[in-house]
Amino acid sequence: MFWDILSMVALLVEVLTAPLQVYDISGGVRQVGDVLHWSTTSYWVLDVPASFLTAVYINDILHTKLADVARVYLRSWFLFDMLMLAPEVVFFASALSQQPGEESEDPAASGLLRALRARRLVRVVRFVRILRFQKAMVVLKKLSCYRHFRLFFQGRISSSLLPVLCLMFGLAAAVHFLASLWFVAGTVEHGWAFNEGLHEAPFAQQYIRSVEWAVSRLPASSLRANVELHTAFERWLAIMATFASLIISSMFVSILTNLMADVARRTRKMAQILESVRKYCGTCGVSYAHTMKVKRLVEREHCRASIQDHMQFLLTLPEALVKELFHEARSITLACHPLFMEIGAMNPTMELQLCNKAAKELYLLEHDEMFRGNEKGEGIYILASGAAQYAQGAEFYQPLTSSPDRDKARQSASPPGIALRFFNVVAGTSDRLGEKREGRRQSESKPSKPPVHVSADDYLSEQAMWIRGWKHQGRLAATVESRALHLATVEVRSVLNDYSDVLAVAVVYARSYVETMNRLSAEEVSDLPLDPGQFEMDPAWSIKVASEIRRDSRLDRVEPEPLD
Repeated sequence: MFWDILSMVALLVEVLTAPLQVYDISGGVRQVGDVLHWSTTSYWVLDVPASFLTAVYINDILHTKLADVARVYLRSWFLFDMLMLAPEVVFFASALSQQPGEESEDPAASGLLRALRARRLVRVVRFVRILRFQKAMVVLKKLSCYRHFRLFFQGRISSSLLPVLCLMFGLAAAVHFLASLWFVAGTVEHGWAFNEGLHEAPFAQQYIRSVEWAVSRLPASSLRANVELHTAFERWLAIMATFASLIISSMFVSILTNLMADVARRTRKMAQILESVRKYCGTCGVSYAHTMKVKRLVEREHCRASIQDHMQFLLTLPEALVKELFHEARSITLACHPLFMEIGAMNPTMELQLCNKAAKELYLLEHDEMFRGNEKGEGIYILASGAAQYAQGAEFYQPLTSSPDRDKARQSASPPGIALRFFNVVAGTSDRLGEKREGRRQSESKPSKPPVHVSADDYLSEQAMWIRGWKHQGRLAATVESRALHLATVEVRSVLNDYSDVLAVAVVYARSYVETMNRLSAEEVSDLPLDPGQFEMDPAWSIKVASEIRRDSRLDRVEPEPLD
C-alpha cells in the first residue's frame, strides 16, 4: 500500500526531526525543519479519517464495514492519535492568536511547547501496527531498494550482525531523544544548559553538548552527582534515565551474549566435523587437494543445513497445520507463474495438493547450481528470494558421435577384428584431436550469449514441464544465498490428473506452449520463459479437450507431443 509506505517514511522523519524541535535552529535549516514538521503533521491529520476507510481483522475474519472498522479504531489507536495531535493544535492556535511582529513574553513557555511537540516521538510504536498488514510488507518487498538491501546483506554481512545493528540503531535513537529532554530540562533558570550559556549558543554546540551531557549521566556511578542537580526536573530525569539505562544495558548484554554463544556453538560443531573429515582423509591417505575440496563441500553443506533448520521444527506440528502453512507460503511463489495463478484461483483444493505434493523448497548458497546444460529436465524452477544467473552456450553440450567403422568393429569379436579396432583407434586419435581443436576454435570465435540475471519471482525450465525428454540448454546457478521452489513434472501431472477442470486448462496451455516452441529456431531455444503473447489458443480445440477429459481424465491421452 502506498499509504503504508508513506507512514513508514513519516515515522522515520519523526524519529530524526522531532527531538530537534527543542533546539534553537535558525536560517535555512529551520525552514527545512518546519517544512518536514508540517508535512508529517499533515499526514497524521489525514491518517485519522483514513483509518476509518481501511479494513480490520476480527477473529481472523476480514471486515470492511465502516461500523466495524470504526469500533476497532476507536478502541485501539484513536485516543493515542488525538493525544499526539493535541500539541500541534495548541501550537497552531497560539500562532494564530499572536500578532505579527509580536514575540513571546515567556521563553520558558516556548521551550515547554516545543517539548510537547517532541513528545510525538513516541509515534514510533505505530510501526508495530504497520507490520501487521501483510499487504504492506508484500508491497515493501516488491521495491527494488529492498531487494538491493537483501542482496547486499546476504552477500557481505553475516546474519548474526543484523540483531546487533538493530540494537545499535535503537540505542542511537534513544540517546538522540534523551539529549533533547536534557536540553529542555536545562534551559530553565539554574539549569545546567542555562548556567553554561547554551541557550544562546548555536545549534551545533547545543546538540553536541546535550548528547555529551546525556551520555555522561547514564552510568549508575553518577547517581550521587545527579541528585545534586539544581532543579527537580533534572534530578528526576537523571534518576529515571539511569534506571532505564540499567535495564536496557542488561537486555543488550543478554542478547549479545546469546548471539555470541550461538556463533561459538556453531563454530565448535563445524570444527568437530572438519576434524573428523581431516582424520579420516589422513588415515586413508587422501591427497591434500582432495582433502581441501571435501572440506569446502562440508562447510557448504553445514551452512545449508543451518539455513533450513526450521524445517525440522515444522515437521513436529500437526499434519493439517503443516499442509495449510505450506499452502499459504508456497502459493505466493506459485502465483508468479500465470498458469498456476489461474488454476489456483479456479480450484484452491488442487493448489493445496500441488503445494504439498509437487512443490519442493530449495535452499541455495552462492554458486550452487540448480541444473546444468545437457541434463534431463525434471521440472520448473521458481526463484522465491535471492538472485541467480543463467548462462547459455555451446560449452555445455558434449554430444556423443557415432562412426560407421566403429559400429562395424563392435560387431566383430574375432582377434583380427579386435586388432583392427585397436589400430583404427590409434590411427584416428590424431584426427579426432585435430577436429576437437578446430571445433573449439570455432566455438571460441562465435560470439557467446551474455548471461541472464534471474531475480526473485522469475521462473525457468518450464519446457521440462510440457516437453518429454527435455534437455537443459544452459546452466542456472545462484549468485547469492537464495530460496527456490521446484515443481517436479511427474508429481504435477499426478496432481492435475485428479482434477478434470484444471487438467483441461493445463492441456490447452501445454499444447499452445509446445506449438510455440516448435516454431522457434535452434538459436532461440533456451530454458528461459516464453513471451505469453506468442501463445495461440484454439477455443474449439479447448472445448473438445475439456469434454474428453471430463469423460476420462487420463493425462496420457492428451499429453502434448515432444519438441521436434
